[in-house]
Amino acid sequence: MWDGQMAIQVIPLAITALVLVLVASGRFRFDMVAVAGLMLVGVLRIAPPALLFSGFGSPALFTIMAVLLISEGITEARLFSGLGQALESRLRKREHQILGLALTTSLLSVIMNNVGALSLTLPTAVKMAHRGRLSPGTYTMPMVYGAILGGTITLIGSAPNIIVSAYRAEILGRPYGMFDFAPHGLAFVFVGLLLWLICRACGFSPGGDELALLSADQNEDPAPPDRFPQDILSTPAKRITLFTVVPSVVLVSLGVVSPSVAFGTVAVILVSTGVMNPSAAYRKLDFSVVVFVGAMLGLARILEQTGALSLLTSRMMPVFSHFPPVMLVGAVFLVSSLLSIVINNAAAAALMAPLTVDLAGAASLDSLLMAVAAGSCLSMILPTHQATVIAMGRGWFSPARFARTGALLTLVCAAVGSLVILLVWSGR
Repeated sequence: MWDGQMAIQVIPLAITALVLVLVASGRFRFDMVAVAGLMLVGVLRIAPPALLFSGFGSPALFTIMAVLLISEGITEARLFSGLGQALESRLRKREHQILGLALTTSLLSVIMNNVGALSLTLPTAVKMAHRGRLSPGTYTMPMVYGAILGGTITLIGSAPNIIVSAYRAEILGRPYGMFDFAPHGLAFVFVGLLLWLICRACGFSPGGDELALLSADQNEDPAPPDRFPQDILSTPAKRITLFTVVPSVVLVSLGVVSPSVAFGTVAVILVSTGVMNPSAAYRKLDFSVVVFVGAMLGLARILEQTGALSLLTSRMMPVFSHFPPVMLVGAVFLVSSLLSIVINNAAAAALMAPLTVDLAGAASLDSLLMAVAAGSCLSMILPTHQATVIAMGRGWFSPARFARTGALLTLVCAAVGSLVILLVWSGR
């Protein structure tokens, strides 16, 4: 029966779905679409103003702003100055340079949180794009995929892995190990590399808009390049940046300090010590990205508070229980991935992990938990992952192109990952 409570749950779902479709279409400003959806929920009086605008007070939003400022500080301090030239001197073709940066970011994501890893390499990518008079998205979009895929390999690479491991410890008495996620994580990186090579062989660029050449004044490097890595500690600004950014990334990766506190503290230190000019840093912030994230976080909280997400998952689970193992693992994977683009990936993992207990039988509990972790990590269908949002703030790329490429990558990873997870975990 359709009643008032059902309407409160279904209408936000429909509005959120419409927002996601319009963002993926690329025909409208993504920030205005998200705000319009949020306002429609308010006009229909489904949520009070305090809940409606709660996303703009979220720690996740502050984290994104702090990381954008830190990225600007890394640029101002020229911490990784010379890294781009070092890559360019060894990799002559632009395609190889882009791939080299993406793999570097992926490797860093293995040993630290993927958002922090991207923040370290992003300034180098933007500078390389400027030198080549290309859209930064040509470099930054593949790096986002590299960061997300690399973060699936280890326990500390992404938040969903940590959450699923903690849930396993709660119900089975033992968490996952550091490299228990490596089999499917390494498969994802291989899939990403293979799709890259196939796309390049077919003449298709999986990056940003390569035709959007930058003006000549942006192609200038105001200071002579340093020798990387010999000069990484050559100035006070570099030392301050290195000895604040790296420890913060490590502490966040280990779960000792929350990202908002750690990165916010680093941003304050970089401004107060003069590493970056506050006025210039704020001008670099892309507030269209800030508005988009705040609105989407607001919609996500409304879906949680109204019970819309619980309604959605409760209707899906009985259907999944009749699936054979490979289809069941794949379905849990895809649902987790879809939820991660509506709410943040950590919340998606926290919501899906308990639901796997009722499904265990056709497939082992460990295989289903791994599917939740893997799917929640791969938030690549729309630009709502923190790493994606940060990259969009520094190096523009089309949300529509990101959606098309990300959807293909997610589907292939779901197929390959489901098989790998079953092979590794079905007998445990």
